[in-house]
Amino acid sequence: MNRVQHFYSLLIAAYALFIRATGQFGNKPSLAPFFPHIYLQNDLYDNLKVHARTVGISISELIRRTLERDIQKDPTADATAFFKRLKPLKSFNNIDAQDHVQAIRSKSRVLKKGDAQ
Repeated sequence: MNRVQHFYSLLIAAYALFIRATGQFGNKPSLAPFFPHIYLQNDLYDNLKVHARTVGISISELIRRTLERDIQKDPTADATAFFKRLKPLKSFNNIDAQDHVQAIRSKSRVLKKGDAQ
C-alpha cells in the first residue's frame, strides 16, 4: 500500500470509531471521550507526526480535523469528480460514443422504434 492508501485506511477506521462513539445506528451516545486504539504502519505514523508538527497540532487533533472535514464532504461531488477523471478505454479512442450507443440500441430487442431514447 502507498501512503495515500494507508492514510485513507486510517480515516475509514477512525470514522467507524466515530460512528460508534457518537451513538449513530441506534447505540446510546457516549458521554465520556472515546479513546480508540488504532494500529498504524510505521511510515504512516511518521508521516502523521511530520504533518501534525508542520501544522502545529497533535496527531489526535489532526485525525479529528481530517475526519470532521471528510465526513462533511458531499459524496455526489466526490462521485462527479471521479467520473470526470475517467478516460475512455484505448479500444474506444476512435469511436464516437453517441454513434456506438445508437448502434447498440438499433439491435436491441427491448427498444422498439418510437421508444424513448
